[in-house]
Amino acid sequence: MSDKYKWEVIINGVTVGSLSENELSQIDKAVQQDKRLYLAQFVNLIYIIWSAMTQAILITPLALMTWAFGFACSDPEGFTTAITTNPAQLYIWWVIGALGAAVLVVLASAGFGFTHLNYENKFNARKERLIRSLLKVPAKGDLTLCGVKCESAVAA
Repeated sequence: MSDKYKWEVIINGVTVGSLSENELSQIDKAVQQDKRLYLAQFVNLIYIIWSAMTQAILITPLALMTWAFGFACSDPEGFTTAITTNPAQLYIWWVIGALGAAVLVVLASAGFGFTHLNYENKFNARKERLIRSLLKVPAKGDLTLCGVKCESAVAA
């Protein structure tokens, strides 16, 4: 069976070797069958959630004070009435609202690239390590696979 594509392996812009479709599919199969990677990816996702919540908790007092300042400036009498009638309930609702706003800020800042939540795709990392070990390339850096049509498959 002739392979339709040959996959060139490029690290940091330098071609370091090539893999056949069969070799690449064996690597993919080995990565998908490694059960430890599923646990590692789950732990990584828990860490991301923990990191996002930690950052949100750090932002919550700022959001709370900004919200209270805006309310006090826009309606001073209403602010005074709200504080004096039931301050505990008001404080609880404001903290919950500020925490929700802080979570949205953290997620939005991560989406725009201002905050890094340290997400790592464990499956891709393992695949890259297997490719590097197969080609005996110790270089670190960005690994890219580029599919090149084989001339023998085109002629057939």
